[in-house]
Amino acid sequence: MIKKVTMMDLAREVGCSQTQVSRVFNGQPKVSPELRSRVMEIAQKMNYRNRANNHLIRIGFIEDAFNGFYSSNLLYHVMKCTNELHWNCVPVDITDLSVLNHFLFDGIISNVLNKNWICEWSTRQNLPLVMINSHDFPLERICSVNPDEENATELVLKHLKELGHRKIIRVHLSDSRTAHRGRDAFLRGAAKLNLADSVVNYEDSLEKPLEEVLLPILRQGFTAIFMIHQHLALPAARIIQQAGYRIPGDISLVTYEIEGVSEHLYPAHTALVFDYEAIVARALQELHRRIRGRDASGGIIGLPNRLIVRESTGPCRRGA
Repeated sequence: MIKKVTMMDLAREVGCSQTQVSRVFNGQPKVSPELRSRVMEIAQKMNYRNRANNHLIRIGFIEDAFNGFYSSNLLYHVMKCTNELHWNCVPVDITDLSVLNHFLFDGIISNVLNKNWICEWSTRQNLPLVMINSHDFPLERICSVNPDEENATELVLKHLKELGHRKIIRVHLSDSRTAHRGRDAFLRGAAKLNLADSVVNYEDSLEKPLEEVLLPILRQGFTAIFMIHQHLALPAARIIQQAGYRIPGDISLVTYEIEGVSEHLYPAHTALVFDYEAIVARALQELHRRIRGRDASGGIIGLPNRLIVRESTGPCRRGA
């Protein structure tokens, strides 16, 4: 449990009375500039926050890459939800955590994909932290709100099976941080649907050219491809079509939703959609409980996804 820092703790550390500390935070006179500066410096160091009822909650949103379809959608919903709650949210790039010293934060939410950074947080900061999509790292004292991998697998495989597909391959290109994410959930889902003998999970380096990955797969007779990552959806479809395969006549393709794009492609992509608003709202709810000292538990909270069925998936070709 993160220890709540009181005004008395702060006064003791500064070496002044609690009344003087109160005057600093209330903007009252009869406080020297030197003492005011000292109180604010120690308050930042101890992550003190005034718990008065009229206190405006301020949180930081720490990211390691404010770019791409996923992170931009996430940032949009974080700012939207905190605005609706009348909270103040400050986006923070992980390369410049000095920002944490410039504000008195109540808590942090983060999408940083670094297990060591997450696990070391409690030893460096006296601030509540809730993760969003921590890639299923086992966290003892830090809560993470994630899209449910089991649910995603079930949605995709059930849809393809109903269309008659059996030779299905999941293609996941990633870096070392997320190399095996979703693999076990995918294989469990295949076994549950009696597809274990015909379904394949393929993993490779994100640096490998996509053509070198997909062209051999196409020649192996798979009838459906589940392509992980939004940024690979468009090039994957282009490579498949340029190789002479029809989508969905020869290959059914499932990807992840690119908002405002997937529905306008030719053919429009059948895609998994994260419920960003629900994920962010639940993360902020969990953070608020921790800010108020009502919870310090860890673990993963999985939220369901949606599958939007469009023209890139169709009945399995005859004889496959």
